[in-house]
Amino acid sequence: MFYGYKNKEKKRFFFKLLILFLIFNNSAYAYFDPGSGAFIVQTIIALFAAIMFYLGYPIRVLKKIFRRIKKIFFKFGDNDKEKK
Repeated sequence: MFYGYKNKEKKRFFFKLLILFLIFNNSAYAYFDPGSGAFIVQTIIALFAAIMFYLGYPIRVLKKIFRRIKKIFFKFGDNDKEKK
């Protein structure tokens, strides 16, 4: 993205601009009221619920596949159960 002499100048300019914005900032006089905090928490919970709902079916399918593989490769006969 930043290659060559002109791009180095751009990079320095944006870095200086960023430093200026961080040094000369003003107070916003803003706050989070309880309704905003509750909305943020509710959004996070809904996000996790949507992820679990979305991934729920593929996880069940993968578990089923792994169970079949386990049955194929790790069969225990009746004699093996009696030895344990």
